Amino acid sequence: MLVKGLQLLKYAFLIGAVVYGIIAFQNSDSTNYIAYLPYIQLMLSLFLFIEAVLTFKESKLHSAFFLVTSVFCFAIYFEV
Repeated sequence: MLVKGLQLLKYAFLIGAVVYGIIAFQNSDSTNYIAYLPYIQLMLSLFLFIEAVLTFKESKLHSAFFLVTSVFCFAIYFEV
């Protein structure tokens, strides 16, 4: 049950990133498309974090890769 909920949440973040990407692409002629990029980055990093949690049982190496990539995206998002 928890795994199914996490998978739904993972795909919700992915769909949200795609929707924000489409909005940013449609507004690419103006300068406010940059305002959508942090939301896209946050949703993709949350997607990668949930993917790291879900793949931990199957492969520790893949989980570590997703976790490091997610932390890197979070660091860029929060401008650390």
